[in-house]
Amino acid sequence: MVSCQDIELRLMELLREDLPEDLLAHLKSCPRCKEKREKWVQLWSFMGGWEESKPSVEVTESILSQIRGDLRREAEARVGLSWWTSGFGVVLISALVASLLSIGGSIVFHYGNAVELLKFALQQLEITAHLPVRTIFFVVGCLYGLLPLLLVGLIFGQLADGHRLRLSLWVVAIFLLVTLPYTVVECRTFALSFTLSIIAGLTVGAVSGSVAGFYLPSRRTMVAGQGST
Repeated sequence: MVSCQDIELRLMELLREDLPEDLLAHLKSCPRCKEKREKWVQLWSFMGGWEESKPSVEVTESILSQIRGDLRREAEARVGLSWWTSGFGVVLISALVASLLSIGGSIVFHYGNAVELLKFALQQLEITAHLPVRTIFFVVGCLYGLLPLLLVGLIFGQLADGHRLRLSLWVVAIFLLVTLPYTVVECRTFALSFTLSIIAGLTVGAVSGSVAGFYLPSRRTMVAGQGST
């Protein structure tokens, strides 16, 4: 199938009236290339209408070189956009932003302080006695994973072009790769069981937040579209 990059290599064919089938099919599906082709054909026809003096080879090559330059810049712009929308850029940026939010949040409000605050809140609700202490550490870790990834998923997930569920899991993998070493160091004063509870909560929260942020809005849009048809 002909791509926009292939057009540059078949410029002379593009200027013909009887276009090959593959070029014709591409122009039907690509309004931008079709518009450019129409402008080039007009320019070529204008050059062919000169009766007294035909353009020199140098002039012709200069025009063709300019057209090829336009096509090359267009192709480079498309490649840059496809790098982002194909998923790699979305995954990398989302994971790094989520990691910074999680780590930054723990610096501002340490895991230990979050545990104490949650204990206090549960005491006010008179349900602390029914929960193991490890569960409180698990919930705290879950919050530090869920909230950042839910936020970046809702923001950057709209830029992903398909495969949102798979992309969300890649975001989780990179997020944990960046965040877990920091979490282990920060939890070094806790008992091992409490540290493991925070890590488990961080992992569960990251998966839940990322999947919800990336996948659920697109699912809702798809369901709404089906309902309107």
